[in-house]
Amino acid sequence: MMTVDDRPRRWALWTFRVLATAEAALTVTQAVFAGGFLAGDYDMLALHRDNSTIAVGRRSRA
Repeated sequence: MMTVDDRPRRWALWTFRVLATAEAALTVTQAVFAGGFLAGDYDMLALHRDNSTIAVGRRSRA
């Protein structure tokens, strides 16, 4: 049975899980974009830059 005290913890846990998953996805795509750039697709450099702006920007606000 869930008590009133468990609700904030459960909400905080799900928030953490969602944010951690999003950060992991951004980190993985950084490597994909860098690999695409090194393979000769120079448009990937702009995607790599934009993705890093989002990833680092979110970390610095936390």
